[in-house]
Amino acid sequence: MEKEVFSIQWHITNRCNLRCTHCYQDNYVNEPTLEQLIENYQTMERFLVKEHYLADIAITGGEPCLSENLLPLLEYLNQRERVNKLSLLTNGTLIDPQ
Repeated sequence: MEKEVFSIQWHITNRCNLRCTHCYQDNYVNEPTLEQLIENYQTMERFLVKEHYLADIAITGGEPCLSENLLPLLEYLNQRERVNKLSLLTNGTLIDPQ
């Protein structure tokens, strides 16, 4: 059976380094732990398995690059069988050539 793709936009943090007028975000302090994020993914994965889906996951926030959990979470997700594609929705201000 061919697996369909389920798209997920996952807000991993409310923190942001900008205060854009068009943004609906008004709580800039909540930050889940890496353990909480992994538990959340495991809940998603149970759904994916049950419904025979792969996941395209867009990590966002707030500004996901502010999260100390971003890289460990991406490493974890990159190893998961049900993750088809990972992407990052960012304002880009914290990305440099390195």
